[in-house]
Amino acid sequence: MPQPARIRGVPSPHALHARLVPFLVLVALGLQLSSSPATAAEDGARAAADYARDLESSDRNLRREAAYQLSKMGREARVAVPQLIKALDDDQQQVWFGAIASLANLGPDAEPALPALIRELESWQPFRKDRQGSQALYRTALALGSIGAPAVPALSNALSQDKWFVKAGAARALGFVGPAARASIPALIRVLGDERAEVREAAAETIAVLGDSAVPRLIEMLKDDEEPRARIAAANTLRRLGTNAVAAIPTLGAAMEKDRDPAVRAEALNALGRCGLPGTNWVARLFMAAQDPSEPLRQAAFSALLLVRPVGGALMPRVLESLRSTDRDAVEFAARLVAELGVDARGAAPFLAEKLKGSGGEGAGGPDGVFTRAMAAIGEAGLRAVFGEVAERRPASVQLPDWTRNVLRRVTVLGLPVLSEGLTNASAPVRAAALEGITALGVLARSAGRRVQGLLDDPDEGVRARAWTAAAACGSPGETLTGRLDAALRDASNEVRLAALTALVLIDPDSTETVGAVVKALDDGEPSVRRAAAGAIARLEEKGRPAESRLFAMLSVDSEIKVAADALRAVHPTSMPLLLEALKHADWSVREMAADALARLGKSAADAVPILEKLMRDDPQDEVRRASRRAVRRIREG
Repeated sequence: MPQPARIRGVPSPHALHARLVPFLVLVALGLQLSSSPATAAEDGARAAADYARDLESSDRNLRREAAYQLSKMGREARVAVPQLIKALDDDQQQVWFGAIASLANLGPDAEPALPALIRELESWQPFRKDRQGSQALYRTALALGSIGAPAVPALSNALSQDKWFVKAGAARALGFVGPAARASIPALIRVLGDERAEVREAAAETIAVLGDSAVPRLIEMLKDDEEPRARIAAANTLRRLGTNAVAAIPTLGAAMEKDRDPAVRAEALNALGRCGLPGTNWVARLFMAAQDPSEPLRQAAFSALLLVRPVGGALMPRVLESLRSTDRDAVEFAARLVAELGVDARGAAPFLAEKLKGSGGEGAGGPDGVFTRAMAAIGEAGLRAVFGEVAERRPASVQLPDWTRNVLRRVTVLGLPVLSEGLTNASAPVRAAALEGITALGVLARSAGRRVQGLLDDPDEGVRARAWTAAAACGSPGETLTGRLDAALRDASNEVRLAALTALVLIDPDSTETVGAVVKALDDGEPSVRRAAAGAIARLEEKGRPAESRLFAMLSVDSEIKVAADALRAVHPTSMPLLLEALKHADWSVREMAADALARLGKSAADAVPILEKLMRDDPQDEVRRASRRAVRRIREG
């Protein structure tokens, strides 16, 4: 029978059937899936019931697995509460942890476990093998707190027990309960003065969580309690409450000034810093506290002053007044404040400059002194004060005052714009000062590299020398500087030649130009340059071997023998006669260096062994005997 013609675009019956089958399967699966939530819940309940039965098994591995699985099931595990309560007595640590975690995850559904959890709290032991000390206490508190409001009466009662860990655990549990535990605030305040720090800490944390309703009672405690630790705890809790405790500010202020215990005064002041200092009115009182004999109170006053805002209007007038004081302690305290306030205290620059000039670079103005730190911390204003001090000095020597160098050595990257500006100043001392600051910043000042290189030809020798040092410090490329080396080593200034040698060894130690220039400098007419060149050879190590013959010649000059021997030791000398002679030198450090140099020759220094053995026995200096012993061993080992 002929088949009917197919209409284009309409599938055949067979094709339609083939497409419908998978569709119908999916529909059936969808219908099955639509009922899956109930099925899943039933499966979860069945699984929880199965795990509950496993918790009562004699097989500890089965109990461990059941406890672990229940701890992941959340509220589905509520069918297992009776078994979880029993599992709290299990001697297997993993079973106990799984059970306590499961109860914590159940929240209010774990209320039937409340008596058992309280007993668990009461029986806690710090070194119990099947529990993990403070973790066990914390987890028990978490499980109790997760129950919520129904647990509050029992936990409040637990705060009156004698055992410190019960009180600490109950206090922490009430914090986990949250706002529903506000009725327990009076009981928590009673234990704030507990003799155990753990109890005080837990109570303070929980009161802070519960909010400002505790503030009136804390104020009373701070004013009236006879125990200093209770007053400290009250102030500590007010500090935790922060701006929620603004009503306590007058009481905290009175405690800061009048409490008979210095620790209470310090904690009250710390609380004031968190509750909100009312600006200008407190500055004088804080400066008075800063003079208290108690170190904690002085430190608290210092920290509180850093919070006073606005700095310029509220704090700085008193800081500047203190900087003008004749009382050294008051002056240094003000300078410490400036160092912490940084650029906000820039108005202190002229006063600090006067103090630094008078210090002569010593004491409070030394490299690590408080005036130096303060001047460097205020950034641009401090650097401009330095530039103003050095600007009028004679350019011939560019000898900067000690205090200015100390400030420049501590400069931060925030001062880089001012330093870069100083590189183009008309005053040579200012340019030199700017270069010192660039050197201190090192690679952080890389952006100033081009300006620094421009000063390598400065008309002032002090500036030229510092430019070489700064170029090395800020990472100027070696190939840029090697072309300037010949001119630098012919410079009339010893200082420039020394700086150029040192800089090139740091910047480009591998180039033949650097090695050749350093070797050539061994013939410099200035002894200090020759010694610097020998020192540079030592840093070049094997690359400095072309200098060996010249270094041997230097061994005959008493003022150069030490640095020459050290350089020879570094470059692996290949000739011994002068080293053997150096073993007889009157200076023991020369004998030691010669022995070390021979050691590096290995077997080729075998002729030196008899002399070295004699030194091992007879030399009066320990260092020489040890060096000789090392040399003999190395020579024999090859």
